[in-house]
Amino acid sequence: QFAMNWDICNPLDLGIKLCVDGIEFCTRHMPLWHPLCIAGYDMRELGINAAQELAFSFAEALVYIRAALNRGLEIDQFAPRIVFSFGANIDFFEEIAKVRAARRIWARMLKEELGAKDHRSWKLKVSMKTSGSSLTTQQPINNIIRTTIEALAAVLAGCQSMEPCGYDEAIAEPSEEAATVALNLQHILSYETGVVNTPDPLGGSYYLESLTNQIEEGVRGLLRKIEELGGMRAATEKGWCRQEVQRAYVERLRETNNRKRIVVGVNDFAVPKEKEIPLPLKRYRKKDQEIFQENIQRQVKNLRARRDNAQVKNALEALKKAAEKGEKENLVRPMINAYKAYATMGEILGTIRLAYGYDYDPFGCLEYPFA
Repeated sequence: QFAMNWDICNPLDLGIKLCVDGIEFCTRHMPLWHPLCIAGYDMRELGINAAQELAFSFAEALVYIRAALNRGLEIDQFAPRIVFSFGANIDFFEEIAKVRAARRIWARMLKEELGAKDHRSWKLKVSMKTSGSSLTTQQPINNIIRTTIEALAAVLAGCQSMEPCGYDEAIAEPSEEAATVALNLQHILSYETGVVNTPDPLGGSYYLESLTNQIEEGVRGLLRKIEELGGMRAATEKGWCRQEVQRAYVERLRETNNRKRIVVGVNDFAVPKEKEIPLPLKRYRKKDQEIFQENIQRQVKNLRARRDNAQVKNALEALKKAAEKGEKENLVRPMINAYKAYATMGEILGTIRLAYGYDYDPFGCLEYPFA
C-alpha cells in the first residue's frame, strides 16, 4: 500500500507500472477479470479513521487510473472492474455511512472528473472484512459479538462480498471451529435475518444521512489536500501519508490507555484469566514454525534442482529485455512465460528491478542467479 513501507520491496514507480500492466493485459485479453483491488482495509487496521480510509483509497485508485489512461486505455474499458476492500469496524453507524458516502464520491469522481460514460463505471464494488484490530486476546469469545456487529454493518452498508474474522485471530491462526463460526455468521445473516432483502434499508434516517454527509465532506477535504501535495504518490514520497497513519495510531492508543475508548475486557469489565470461557485455539509452537520454514526452503531447492535452468535463464533474459524497452512495454506475457519455466516470483521481480536500475534484491542478500 502507498501509505505503508511498500516501496522497500517495490519502488513506487515500478509498482505502479506493473499494476497498470495488469490492468492493460486484463482489459485486452481477460475482460471478465477484476485486475485492481484497492485495499483500504490494510490502512484502516493501522488506526486511521473512516474518512482517511476512503480518501487514501480513492487517491490511490486515481494514481492507477491516470497511469492507465496515459497508457492509452479508455476509462470505461477498465473502471467497471475496479474493486475496493474496506474494513468493517466496530462503530456500527459510521461504517454504514462510510460506504454510502463512498458510493456517492466514486460515482461523481468517475462521471464528472474522469468522464466515464458507462453507468457500470460509476458503481462502487466493495468487499468488506471485519476488523482484526478490534479483536482482543482477553475474553476472546467476545470477539464473536464484535464480528457479528461489524458483519451486520457491512451488509446494511451494501457490500458485494464479506469476510468475517475468526474469533481467535487476535491470538493465533483461526482454528477450524472459528472458521466455521465465521462462515455460519454469513449464512445466518443471509438466510435467517432478512437484512439482505432491502437495499440501503437505513437510508432516510436523519442521523445516518447527516453522518454520511459528514464523512463525505471529510473525504473530499482530504482528497483536496492530497491533490495539493501532488497526488497520492507525491504525498507518500513526502512522508505525509505515513505521518497521518502514525498520528492516528498513537491517538487511538492514547484513547484506549486513557479509557476514553472503552474496550471490554481490556481497559474495563475485565475478568481473571481463569474465569474466561475456554475456547479451542490453534497455537503454533516455535518448532512447528521452524519445520514450516524448512519445508518451504526444501521445496524451493528441489524446484531449482529439477527445473531446466537454461530455459529459466532464457525466460528471465527475455523478460529483462522487454522491461528495458520502457514504461509502456507490457510485461505480463513475458512474466507468464517465466513462470511457465518455473522461475520464482523473487527471480521475476528481481529481474524487472535490475532492468529499471534497482538492486536485484532490495534487502541486499541475494544476487541475480544468471549473471
